[in-house]
Amino acid sequence: MECTDGRTLTVEFQLAPSAKPKGIDLVLDLQGKPQIYRGIYEIAGDTLKLCVSLPEKDRPTEFSANAGTKRVLLTLRRPPGLKADEPKTEKTGAGGNSTKSGPAVARWEEIIRLEGHKSPVRWMGCSPDATLLATGEADGRVYVWDVAKAKKIRSLDSEPIRFVAFTPDGKQLVTAGPGRGHALQVRLRDPVTGNPQAQLGAGGDFVALVALSPDGKLMVTSSSEKSVQAFALDGTSLKRIWSANLGFRVTGIAISPDGQRIAVVGGGASVFDHSGPADHPIPDRMQLLDTLGELRLLDAATGKAVFSIKNPIGLMAFRKGAAGAIATVAFSPDGKLLASSNGADGTLWLHDAQTGKDVRELKGHADCVTSLAFSPDGKLLASCGADYKVRIWDPATGQERAALPLASPANVLFSPDNQFLAASGGGVVRLWRERQARDMPPMPAQIEPKKDAAK
Repeated sequence: MECTDGRTLTVEFQLAPSAKPKGIDLVLDLQGKPQIYRGIYEIAGDTLKLCVSLPEKDRPTEFSANAGTKRVLLTLRRPPGLKADEPKTEKTGAGGNSTKSGPAVARWEEIIRLEGHKSPVRWMGCSPDATLLATGEADGRVYVWDVAKAKKIRSLDSEPIRFVAFTPDGKQLVTAGPGRGHALQVRLRDPVTGNPQAQLGAGGDFVALVALSPDGKLMVTSSSEKSVQAFALDGTSLKRIWSANLGFRVTGIAISPDGQRIAVVGGGASVFDHSGPADHPIPDRMQLLDTLGELRLLDAATGKAVFSIKNPIGLMAFRKGAAGAIATVAFSPDGKLLASSNGADGTLWLHDAQTGKDVRELKGHADCVTSLAFSPDGKLLASCGADYKVRIWDPATGQERAALPLASPANVLFSPDNQFLAASGGGVVRLWRERQARDMPPMPAQIEPKKDAAK
């Protein structure tokens, strides 16, 4: 809507109908400055009762708005004779028809909110059974959460990190980042007790980004010197296999599901403006001065290039005046697709992972994309953007399925069992699920964290 002073106000909402009391978040975005009003609601017949707190305040637990509570209490009634809108079936593009019952965001519900981090959450990792979630800050603080209880069970401190994940058997938590001399240092811990099990170091350049293969045996890092290194990791040793100078600054790394290929993306000279550490390559907001970005696929055994893509779809970004580095990359679970994003305008591309040929263009983000993740079954692709949106796509059709608001962008991941999507924004991690999924068992009753859940 347009305000009287000419500015544009966008209003979105998200519901948590299974919470007790039912939860609602109103996101008011005035000219790119979103504010979240957390509240509760109750519907009885033709009456809607709504209690909302002002931004930065805790969600109400009761329907009251006394002096000093900084809340608003509303009671709305449907006029006599006015019927609720019936769900409409509308054409949604190449994917055919889909039934919508309101804004796309209403198809997904926030089921858990994890709060407690003092700095932005840059990295996340989920245990194979999806019962634990690890969240990490760049300065090395890592929290381990019990997902079902929405409760922090462990707080770990270490050297600065650039990565957090669980080993394939779920018995160890892996953190990695620049150690002494800024070379790679890997720590293995028991995720429940926090007890250290191994600390491994290796020579090499300054560590800016880290990726781990699905089997936990291959670790790949990038440096600020436009190079990547591959290391063999076996739980007791860390050995460098090869190092390759790519000639461009790396902003994203992904390893194929079979561990045979490594996708790296980036671009030339860049100017970053963000709230995180100066050496962190994934900004909250990014201005890029590149003339060309690049996606390069490497052989994991040798580091040699398999193919290279310069600004996808025939130098599209260069020709349209939106030149920029390719900001992030992800493999589909079957290894057949590569998803990448253009750093300048937020355009997403899907490529054939074997040939590099372009498959599909996805447009929706109004700014650069900081993170990509496929669902375990490959049917969904989530993208986190600097336009303060997590967008969910159908990679088979290119259709946008939902747009979920964030206070600030950082990272997204799907749980291994496909039960939820986790998105980090600032010091908060929010867990979502698609309400229409028929094959999804109900989450535990404790889905709204108590005030002390993250203490």
